Parts: sequence; C-alpha cells; structure tokens
Amino acid sequence: MMGVTISTKHFRDYDMGYFAFARFRDDIAEFVPSNPKQGTIKFLEQSDCDGKLSYKECKELLSDINDMPDNGTYYGYPGRGKYECLTISIFKEMLLIAYKYRCNLYWF
Repeated sequence: MMGVTISTKHFRDYDMGYFAFARFRDDIAEFVPSNPKQGTIKFLEQSDCDGKLSYKECKELLSDINDMPDNGTYYGYPGRGKYECLTISIFKEMLLIAYKYRCNLYWF
C-alpha cells in the first residue's frame, strides 16, 4: 500500500495516505505560533516520504502543539476504523514517548 507511515520505538506505527499526511501537516501548520521552534519547522518542511526528527526535535514540536485541541479528525486510510487512524492527541503522545525514551520519529 502506498502512503506514509509515522513510526517511533515504543509506540505503534500509524499509516495514512499522502493526502491525509498533507492535511495532517496543514492542520499543524495552521496552529503553530508565528515563530515555531526548529523541530516544528523540520517536521513541516521535510519530504513526506523520508523524514526524521530527533528526540529533542520531538520535544520542540510537542511544545509548539501542546495546546492544540484534538479537532476530531482521524488521519488515515478511508474505510479503516477510527482505531487505526492517527489523531492530534495520539500524535502528541507519540512525540512524548519519543522524547521520553530518546528515540527518533520517522515518517516514510
């Protein structure tokens, strides 16, 4: 299946299509402050097929989106259940786990 997988150790992977990933990053970009941290810039500007954030960059991204509400949007493949899809709150938890265990976050 073609698409994007977001992955880190100690947390399950989430798969979505390219369009869902673009919408996911657009939603984050609309929320971040006018002067985002380097980790946030890196997440928003890297390629959608081969990206990586260090655990420190995950913490920076998390601090920029920490107050972002979960808008009820499920980012994933159409037809899959909501438990197979990524949400903003799950992504924030994923970033926290990556930082806590000093793991990189990858999307490919």
